[in-house]
Amino acid sequence: MGGRTVNTARGGHDHGAWPRRGARRWLAAALLAGALPASAQWGIVIEHPPEVLSPIKVALAHDQQGNSLRVYRDDDSRIVALLTIHGGFTEFAPDSCPTIQIDEQAPLVVTKGEAPCELQPRTARFLLGKVEERDIRSRVLLGLINGTRIQVRYRLAGALGYREFELSLRGSRQSLYAAIGNVNVIDEAP
Repeated sequence: MGGRTVNTARGGHDHGAWPRRGARRWLAAALLAGALPASAQWGIVIEHPPEVLSPIKVALAHDQQGNSLRVYRDDDSRIVALLTIHGGFTEFAPDSCPTIQIDEQAPLVVTKGEAPCELQPRTARFLLGKVEERDIRSRVLLGLINGTRIQVRYRLAGALGYREFELSLRGSRQSLYAAIGNVNVIDEAP
């Protein structure tokens, strides 16, 4: 007699497929609970940054540790990025802006012209550029739209060394355009 056997001691049900079906359920539950590593996902949230008059669309990506990148357009048509690092004892060094690297491009210190980033203990706010007549010149913004990953390196407060984290840029194009509007992003001169 070939084929599957039915364990009648367990109510007459065929449990031959159980491990596969159970494994799929466990995997789905683990992914939903965040127990397994997953790449950062981009999305749109409605937030009310302090410098805008009313709630706006913000492009947001975050990793499993709680590090995040938000990008939005303020009331003056400036494109703003806000890096936030996870809690605990980790804080930005107060005199050192983070460095970002998109894909294999040269690392960039996040400054715009002579205006350095604005640092708080766990956030770094910096300008990516300003929209003028539907155009914005920003190498970083173009990289966020067209790249595949961003790596952020930063110095820790108290001379404790450096840390870094990486975010996927998969799905960033749609989220970024939803947050900043229908603009032409142009690569600025090096």
